[in-house]
Amino acid sequence: MTRKLLLACALFIAAVPAHAVVERDCIVALQAKHGWSKEHRRTVYFMTGLELSRITTVLKIDFGQIYAVITDGRSLPTVTRIDTVLPGVRREFTNADFVRLFVNNYERSAIQIDGEGRDLKWRLRGRTFDSWIDDDMPSMNQIVL
Repeated sequence: MTRKLLLACALFIAAVPAHAVVERDCIVALQAKHGWSKEHRRTVYFMTGLELSRITTVLKIDFGQIYAVITDGRSLPTVTRIDTVLPGVRREFTNADFVRLFVNNYERSAIQIDGEGRDLKWRLRGRTFDSWIDDDMPSMNQIVL
């Protein structure tokens, strides 16, 4: 039931243009019992806890945290909480927040907060040394902080 609701929420996010929820391609991996899974390029929706709470009331959400909903287009989305504090993020997550999240750290760790995989660890990579994973992002030379 929870995963079906989250799938509907993810489809809603994808269908409705919004300036707040940031959609980006990232490289993701899941920590398994014997190391990290193979890395995959996935669509990830970044948002604040407040934004996620507008979509679902099923999950226990901390309004001050950053969340990432990972989708692959075939299976149900996975909701994760990113393990970092990013000062300056307001009520809505923006493109500038995405840049600040990954500009100094290529990847961030996250904890799954939904479904059977609750508490599993994820790794989200937003960029490589010299470029963003998402082709729609400007080059690193064009980023102004």
